[in-house]
Amino acid sequence: MMTATSSVQREPAKINVEGSDFAGFWQPPSLALSSYTWVSQGTANVGFLKFRMWTDLFNGVISKVRVTHTGTGLDSDITQVRMYLDTDAGGNPDLGDGIFNFSVDRQVASGAFPIGETRSAMLNVTSPSGVNGTITPSTHTYYLAFDVGPAANQNLVHGMVVTQSDIIPLP
Repeated sequence: MMTATSSVQREPAKINVEGSDFAGFWQPPSLALSSYTWVSQGTANVGFLKFRMWTDLFNGVISKVRVTHTGTGLDSDITQVRMYLDTDAGGNPDLGDGIFNFSVDRQVASGAFPIGETRSAMLNVTSPSGVNGTITPSTHTYYLAFDVGPAANQNLVHGMVVTQSDIIPLP
């Protein structure tokens, strides 16, 4: 008696995500780089969300991240949404310092909220199968930042949400 054969296929990597809030992370004139409850109009690269990603065993690749805009502020107040990979000055994500610094960390995606107050922006990772989007068993840290427009409405608040299902792997 004999059975047919079946090949074993590698299962897709499970990408783990752990996020933390550091909204309003920027450096106002004459003040320290830190999180503040306010942001000046026209400020670029204001950190809002820090998230760490890793896999349990195999490498995975993320291609897109969906960002949901929260708060009372308008989508049109935000001119750009940016995603950075924490790296050292040489671009190595294994040596990132865990502190958002847009002049050192590598920008790996950017996008904008579509016209019409959709409250959702899709960021496409540049070169996802390279270092920008490859997720390994070693934890890598990413940051999401807003550019606040020069004509942003005053006294409205902005935030963002990214859930596990908003991290979209490369098909």
